[in-house]
Amino acid sequence: MLIASWAIAAGPVPADDPPERLVEGTILTISPITGDLMLSQDEGSVVVIYGIDPAALQELVAGDRVTIRLGANSEVRAVARNDL
Repeated sequence: MLIASWAIAAGPVPADDPPERLVEGTILTISPITGDLMLSQDEGSVVVIYGIDPAALQELVAGDRVTIRLGANSEVRAVARNDL
């Protein structure tokens, strides 16, 4: 079980790659008030990400597939629903 957004972006970044990372998964729980969500990734990992701008989570619910873009400092830059 993985319980920190910074762990997703850990590891070396090649010099020619942009410093952003993508995290994809299905929302297990979400709190648009506090800006927290728990994702289940396809690999079986569970990721909890804290402090997301609540406005970015308003249209999302548990069960939605999402892609989260993390910046160089593991800050959440964007949250987008993956439509099937």
